[in-house]
Amino acid sequence: MNALIFALALYCAGFFAFSGPAGRSAEAAQLKRYTVSDGLASDTITAMASDKKGNLWAGTIDGAASFNGEKWEKYTVENGCLKDNAVWAVGVDEGDSYSKVWFGTGFGLAVIENGHWTHYVGAHENPKTKKKVDGNCPLSSNVINKIFVVKDSKNNRNNILIVAGGKLYKYNGEKWSTFDFPRDILKTSSITAMHARNGDCVWFGTSGSGVVEFDMAAMKITTYTKKEGLPSDYVTAVYAADDGRVWVGSENGLGIMENGNCVVYNYRNSKLVSDYVTGIEKVFYGNLVVATDKGINLHDGKGFLPLPALLGALNGRLIWSLNYSAVADVNYSQLWLGTRGFGLYSYKVAKDIKENQQEDLTKLAIENFNKQFYEQSVKNWDEVLALEPGNKDAMMYKARCFLKMQKPVQAQETLKTVISKNPDLKEAILLLGESYEAVHDYKQAVKAYDNLVIQYPKETDGFVLCARVLLKMNNFDDAVSYYTKALTINTELPSIYKGLARCFIAKNNLSKALDISLQLQYRKPDDVENNVQIARIYSSLHKYAEAEEELKKVLAADENNSSAKAILGLVSFEKGDLKEAEKNLSEALAVNFKDANAHALLALVHIDNDKVELARGELANARFVDAYEVLISYAEGRILELEGNFNEAIAYYNQAINTGYNTAAVHYRIANSLKSLEKYDEALREYHKVLALDPAFKKADDVKWIISKLTMPTDEELGGPVADTSGTASSSGSSGTSSATSTGTGTRPTLDDLDF
Repeated sequence: MNALIFALALYCAGFFAFSGPAGRSAEAAQLKRYTVSDGLASDTITAMASDKKGNLWAGTIDGAASFNGEKWEKYTVENGCLKDNAVWAVGVDEGDSYSKVWFGTGFGLAVIENGHWTHYVGAHENPKTKKKVDGNCPLSSNVINKIFVVKDSKNNRNNILIVAGGKLYKYNGEKWSTFDFPRDILKTSSITAMHARNGDCVWFGTSGSGVVEFDMAAMKITTYTKKEGLPSDYVTAVYAADDGRVWVGSENGLGIMENGNCVVYNYRNSKLVSDYVTGIEKVFYGNLVVATDKGINLHDGKGFLPLPALLGALNGRLIWSLNYSAVADVNYSQLWLGTRGFGLYSYKVAKDIKENQQEDLTKLAIENFNKQFYEQSVKNWDEVLALEPGNKDAMMYKARCFLKMQKPVQAQETLKTVISKNPDLKEAILLLGESYEAVHDYKQAVKAYDNLVIQYPKETDGFVLCARVLLKMNNFDDAVSYYTKALTINTELPSIYKGLARCFIAKNNLSKALDISLQLQYRKPDDVENNVQIARIYSSLHKYAEAEEELKKVLAADENNSSAKAILGLVSFEKGDLKEAEKNLSEALAVNFKDANAHALLALVHIDNDKVELARGELANARFVDAYEVLISYAEGRILELEGNFNEAIAYYNQAINTGYNTAAVHYRIANSLKSLEKYDEALREYHKVLALDPAFKKADDVKWIISKLTMPTDEELGGPVADTSGTASSSGSSGTSSATSTGTGTRPTLDDLDF
């Protein structure tokens, strides 16, 4: 019983025993690193291949080496095996009765079979005598770039494909063949990668001409470049999958070609850890490993998979070479990862699916996430974490599920755990900030995003996100500071210009906002969001013709653009054309009912049309869509003012100001409400604010007239009551009565005098 309990404990912890080549026991997943101190020729691994016995053959910049599961053996110039220690390519050629390993070096080919070495060298110049020496093969260059072994099913043998000097060579075990590529293909580029799905069709990556498909049987060449959708014409890796798709690695991300289309993944639009792809290899459970200069990714053909925690140790490492080995008579498979300067890593995974629940659970969890079954996905991820408690990707998926389920607090707890162990994990920091924004905890959101600024000071993300949240907090000066810093890093990012413009709109510096928006329009003339914002600024500046002209351009390109229709409604409203405003806003909402700003604007139109109940309905819609829309408070204040609830109206107007709607219109309404409450001095201050904010305010003349009336001297200021010219003067010592109403702020003109 105790033994059974112990075995179950090991199983639940994710461990089990398997037999290796020498009968060793190991874990369900095991990562081990080998370096020069273990017997490698160098810690920079350039190429690898494995034979059917599971032996690894590795090329390095200082010789070659083999590993049989127990010990390493080195092959170099010094021990007579190679003619040059720089090994750039390795290939294994095996048949029923033979096994050969080919090494491509900086000086020809070296082949080992049963401990015996054979060398193939093309014609060359003797470095000592400077005389030309005939070679024993047709190689025009002795620097070997690539070796690939393909099956020749027709002749039941293998062909060795070799790339050297921009040419392709084939050796079938008896004779050599040479294939010259057209000059225009390799005129300014060289072959950088090679893979073959079968013996007749070979795919090449080039250093400037994209991908080349070479049908050797038909002698047909087809090229694919950025014009066909590749991420770059500089191809660093290529893999022709059995399902017909071709995976292309480049300096600008990963491309998957299928049926004439190419889907591109990069670190911005996917989980790819880096845009510089160095290798692609099919590995355990049919997945593909994508190696980069900053670690690796796993892909199941549908999407990126969470990386097992052990492989997380490779984060930041430049992976230069890959090899996958699955020997029939052992119950594990092995992924070899060669680095530049950090040695060689071996990752072993058990083949027994029952003992590898994590793979199935991970796929199920992702499947449920993609189906939006978030609660079930969380349960699946918890099962994965029970097997591997430190699985960062499982916790990240859990956090995403919580956010989708509108449980930001649970997301925060999960993300804090991830960040505590991975303080520079950008995606975790981004999601943490997002979770704080979801509950309007903007101070914590800024704190989270500021961590991005600290971790990635040369990237704009942290600066822009901090600025965006500060803008929500009405901290416009700090927001401007962050946006300005972002602009010093990247002058081409539209969101920076748009954010800066919004800051200056909120600060009522409309001319500055317009200047910034026009700068972006010069760079990105087709940026619809910016063009609509320009129209809004023109409207606020009372330049209605310019605003309408901008909106016409947007609607000419997209007649159903709801934002443009909404701003067109605003322009009509500002011009006093309530009928046209109602029409445009209704059309905008027909396209996009979730436009809270349009609902609130339509409510204001109904208020001016004395349709208060309709206005209440639109405000309810606006609150349903976005309870934080700033115009809601302003419109609520308008209704309360109409009902004579002036104190409550003023409270709502101030709320609108505090949430960013600091305009002449709202101060005008506050002033009128204060005037109605006979608080003339306070009203006077607000009327002055109206003209300060907008000298061209549509009722500016009325405001100036009121100010003149409110600043008329009182009887007391004139030195006493004016004499009664009717001849019925008050007797000495009696109290005279002014025609003006007496208030705590002095005697002012009557309300009737001030109404308009």
